[in-house]
Amino acid sequence: MRLPCSQPAKCIYNPYICKWEGQDGYIPVEECGNYARETGFVPDHEKIKELNKQIWGDDDE
Repeated sequence: MRLPCSQPAKCIYNPYICKWEGQDGYIPVEECGNYARETGFVPDHEKIKELNKQIWGDDDE
């Protein structure tokens, strides 16, 4: 899955955590994976899962 933004550092919305820049709990997209010119953005699914738990709570409760 690729982000709609070609350069994650310029994105002001993080679709992985459903937050806009300036909202409480916002984390930049580039902190949710790795970006390289050769590969594009590669999300770190485990990190995203943990970030969502911290922001939104544990959905297993």
